[in-house]
Amino acid sequence: EQMRKHPQGNVIGAFVGMAEDRKPKPYAAHFNTPICEGDRYMLCSDGVSDLLSHEELTRRLSENADPRVAANQIIWRAMEMGGKDNSTIMVLDVSGPQLPKATAALPDRRFQTLRDEGGMAVVTDYAHHPAEMACAVSMARERCSGVLRVLFQPHRHSRTKAFIRDFPGSLAEADEIVLCPTYAAFERPIEGSDVGWLYAECRERLGGRTFLARSCEEAWWHARLSMKKGDVTLLLGAGDIVDVAPLVASWEAPPARRVWIGAGTNTWRSDLSTGESFERTSGRAAMPGASLGIPWMAGIPGTVGGWIKMNAGAFGHSISEALRRVKVDGRWIDAADCGFSYRSSCIDGEIQDFELREDFGDFVASASAEDYLSRRPKFPPGTKGSVFKNPPGDHAGRILEAAGCKGLRVGGAHVWEGHANVIVSGEGATASDFLALARIMREKAFFKSGVLLEAEVRNLGF
Repeated sequence: EQMRKHPQGNVIGAFVGMAEDRKPKPYAAHFNTPICEGDRYMLCSDGVSDLLSHEELTRRLSENADPRVAANQIIWRAMEMGGKDNSTIMVLDVSGPQLPKATAALPDRRFQTLRDEGGMAVVTDYAHHPAEMACAVSMARERCSGVLRVLFQPHRHSRTKAFIRDFPGSLAEADEIVLCPTYAAFERPIEGSDVGWLYAECRERLGGRTFLARSCEEAWWHARLSMKKGDVTLLLGAGDIVDVAPLVASWEAPPARRVWIGAGTNTWRSDLSTGESFERTSGRAAMPGASLGIPWMAGIPGTVGGWIKMNAGAFGHSISEALRRVKVDGRWIDAADCGFSYRSSCIDGEIQDFELREDFGDFVASASAEDYLSRRPKFPPGTKGSVFKNPPGDHAGRILEAAGCKGLRVGGAHVWEGHANVIVSGEGATASDFLALARIMREKAFFKSGVLLEAEVRNLGF
C-alpha cells in the first residue's frame, strides 16, 4: 500500500521465515525500487507502521562499527512491531544514503543481476524458502518478456522434505523449472529428501515444464544454450549453485563432451541442452552383440562395442571372458589391461574392433543359448535393462523389491511390476522422469537395506 501511495525513494525488503526452532529469522535485500521521499524512515509489518527520525536511525547506525549489525537492528525493530511466522516486512528509506549503505554489507545474492546483455538477463537470489522463492520468481516474471527459466537448488535435506509440497506453488509463475540435486550443507540424507521426490511433486502439479539436472553446472549449461532475447534466467538457492556465477560472467558455451555408444539401449540421455553429443561406434564393434552367439548373452540387446564398454553379462558371466584384446582409438589393448570389473571397464575412447580368445568356439559350445533364454525375464518395451548393478553377494532387484519400489511412478515412467530393477518409460515419459525415479529407487533401497546401489544404466550421474 505504501508503494502505491508514494512514487519516489528506496525500499529495503525484509522477509521473516520460520526456522526449525519456530523463531523468526530475517533476511534483507536492497531492491533500489522507487517508493517515497521525506526525512523519516518507515518500518512496516503486517499493516502496522512506525516512524524513526533521521537522527535516531543515524545514531543506530553510527553506534555500530559493523553496518551489518546496525541494519539487522532496524530489521529486528520491524519484527518487534508484529512480524510473525512468515510475515512480510518492509523498511522504507525516505531521506538518506545510510540505510542502503548499511544493507550493502548484508549477504549478497538478493535479486542480484549477474548479466544483462543482448536482451537476456541472468539474476541470482539466495531464496530457498517457498515464500522467499515466490517473491523472487514474481519479480523475475515482471522483468521477463520472453521465457522465465528458474534453476533451483533445494537447501538441506530437512528443509526439502518439510516444504516439498510448498515448492511447486512458489515456482508456478516460471515457464521452465530446472531442479538441481539438494545441497546437504552439514546434514546427512534423510528418507524422502532426495530431489527426485521434489521433481515428482513438481511434475505432477506443474507438468512437463519441469526438468531434472544432474548438477547445478549442467542446469546452467542448459540455460546458457537455451536463452534468447527477452528471456530471464533466475538462479535460486543457498548452496553451491553460487559456483555458477563465474560461468555466467564468462558466458562461454559448455565444453564439448562426446559419449560413445553402441545401440544406446542402456544409455540415459538428458532432456536438457547440455552440449553432450552421442556418437555411435563404427567398424566391427558396431555389429550386434547377438551375432557372436555367446550363450549367456542370449536375449541381451546392444552392440559388441557397447557390451565391451560396460562388460555386459548375465548369469555370473561377462563379455570380458570371451575377449583377447580390444582396439580403442586405433590402439590395441589386451583384455587384461582394460580394467574389466562387474559391469564396467576403464576403456576411454571409441571401441572400434575386438578379437576373441583363441578357444572361443569350444568356450561357447559348452552351454546352450536356449537354456539361458528360458531363464531370462522378457522385458517390456521402453526399458533400458537393469537400472542398477547387483551389489556383492546380493541382487539389486531383491533389494529394490524389499524397499517397495515395484509400481512406483514419476510422470510417464514407472517401475516394472515384473522386476523391481527395471524402469519402463511409457507414454509421455521424459528423461527427467527416468532420472528422478532412479534417484527415488536408490534412496528407498538405501534406507531399507543400507546399500547404496550403483547405476548400471550409463550416464545417470551417480
